[in-house]
Amino acid sequence: MTRNYKGFTLVEVTVALAVFAILVTLASGIIISGSNIFARNTNRISASETADSVYDILNERLSFATSIDLTKDEFSPDGDGYNECIRLEKNGSSSSDAKVSIRRENSSDFDSVCETSDFDILLSLEGVTKTTNGKNNMTLLNVKISIYSDDELMYTKDASIELLNSACEIEGIDLSPSNEAGNLYINYSLAQ
Repeated sequence: MTRNYKGFTLVEVTVALAVFAILVTLASGIIISGSNIFARNTNRISASETADSVYDILNERLSFATSIDLTKDEFSPDGDGYNECIRLEKNGSSSSDAKVSIRRENSSDFDSVCETSDFDILLSLEGVTKTTNGKNNMTLLNVKISIYSDDELMYTKDASIELLNSACEIEGIDLSPSNEAGNLYINYSLAQ
């Protein structure tokens, strides 16, 4: 009787399948881990861009201010001597995407000015620094912008806004204002 040696035995097939299953499990673990790292880094980059956008808005609007009032109360730009108001919604408030908005002169509505997607923004005004740069007096408004996603800190930006009007009056800074507990309103006047 002749034996047919073409093919594999049941033991050989089982061992090959077990080795293949182990390799597939290892490969899928590596792919999933890489995917999670990529997603986390993409979120951090988006958080950094959001912090930069918020800073740019604050810097653009407040650099030329003649007076600034930081408060938890919503003022009317028309009746209190302030031209505009920046509203930062309470940290953790997910009621709308308009977490950073501006109410301009002669308007009763706030317009969203920064796309914050799924991030929460925590803005803290850390104080005012007065310095001399050569012959010029400088006033710096120190801010800390923290970006959160699902209660996880994604990015923090510490920066200073140079107030170009050295005579700019700043009120409310002694309150250590932030939007952690409630909406923060930054009312400001611009030179006419």
